[in-house]
Amino acid sequence: MDDIEQLSPQLERLKDWIQAHHLRGIVSMFFDLLEPLAPIGAQLLYIGQPTFGLLVSRQTISAWAELLEDPNGWQYLRHQLIETDINDVE
Repeated sequence: MDDIEQLSPQLERLKDWIQAHHLRGIVSMFFDLLEPLAPIGAQLLYIGQPTFGLLVSRQTISAWAELLEDPNGWQYLRHQLIETDINDVE
């Protein structure tokens, strides 16, 4: 999960965007619906890595794929994007 730590700034920006647009419920629903498809998404990232590597570093693509491939990574992603601390509630 060392590569996944490099995603922290991206995840923080995405979390801020989700909160700013009040999309936490919708994103939570998509996490529930798409969880079984996450490993397929990871494989698509691996397959498309040479092409996506023109836009984003290959290390970043690998980190996203690793995150999607691992069930614990999926839960980590969910926690980072939609779970809130008690102090975050308005």
